Amino acid sequence: MKIRLFKPFWSYDLPKTEGWLEEMAQDGFKLLSINLFFRTFTFEKSDPTTATYHINYDPSPNPLPNALTEDGWKTTLQKRNWSILCKFAQRNEVQTWPVRTAIHSRNNKLQYLFGGLGLLLSFATFVHVLLFLLVASTNTVTIPGLIGGLSPFLFLIYLSTWIFSLYSYFKLQKSNDRILTELAPVSSTSYPLPVEGQYVVKWKFGWMYAPDKLEKWLEKMAAAGYHLKKVSPRGIKFYFIMGKPRLIKYQIDYRGTGKTGYMSIHRDAGWEDMFTSTIMFSEWTIWRQTYSKNEDPPIMHSDQEGAKKQARKVAIMNTCIFSPVLLLNILVTYQRLSWQQIPSTTLEVTNFFLQLVLITLFGSFFVRSWAYYVRVRKKFPN
Repeated sequence: MKIRLFKPFWSYDLPKTEGWLEEMAQDGFKLLSINLFFRTFTFEKSDPTTATYHINYDPSPNPLPNALTEDGWKTTLQKRNWSILCKFAQRNEVQTWPVRTAIHSRNNKLQYLFGGLGLLLSFATFVHVLLFLLVASTNTVTIPGLIGGLSPFLFLIYLSTWIFSLYSYFKLQKSNDRILTELAPVSSTSYPLPVEGQYVVKWKFGWMYAPDKLEKWLEKMAAAGYHLKKVSPRGIKFYFIMGKPRLIKYQIDYRGTGKTGYMSIHRDAGWEDMFTSTIMFSEWTIWRQTYSKNEDPPIMHSDQEGAKKQARKVAIMNTCIFSPVLLLNILVTYQRLSWQQIPSTTLEVTNFFLQLVLITLFGSFFVRSWAYYVRVRKKFPN
């Protein structure tokens, strides 16, 4: 007896899919094939077995290393760039594991795709909400006129695509985090919080728009005896423990999306990662390294062009993200003032105040990002 099961998001969480395949094997279903387009798995009823599965992705598949073959691993299924490996043993008995590397790069590309789509649809939704508030305050346009007669069916497609793109982005990000943990399981970000009353808390908002200033601030805190212990998951709350003043060099590194081996390379060079923040299309990592008075401060990036390139990427990325919303609010506010439409009702005043807040907020992000780039250019002149 053969059965075909539909698993649309199996590649988003490979460990979960591997566990599902192992449960199917224990229930007596042998994996026969996989349809990558229709996202289906085909099984055949057989004797129950105990097996451990490992799913790998490699655009240039190579034969299994001798160490894995000798340890009992074999390729159960090969489909294009995907391979499903199997070993007939309990998962906790396996000593040698295949390494996932190329899947990380694939997930990054999909993140760009879904993240860009989700950002575009999010911006479109924001525009519609903003316009709705604008026309609702003037009572000149009805809701059907505002959405341009969009049918319920098309609206459902729009909403489903928006939710799907955001779900895919964050699911792939979580998957990449697990892969990086497999490749570099040691992380200082797992430090527990200090005991209440033994630490000092400082708040820092928007530091990723001026990371060089945060570096200097952290170094001054260390020189004063305040040593960073942990950063909150959102990256705005910094926990310090009092101690002896020390010379610590901090480096805040930006990268588009995580690269395999990135963390291990810097850890091997003596750097300690204190925090990694994942934002749309980017990751920020706070590194530190202690040095003595007789030593020069350690340098993570000796390439001056690389430092300027990183600052330019930050400025361009923030420009692309914030400039559409910034320009839209400036345009709407300008039209309102040019038409001499003075806000009178509560809704109009609230809407006008919200536009001013957004202009100020996103404008500051834009200015601070390019100011950071200018400072780096002055620091490393040609």
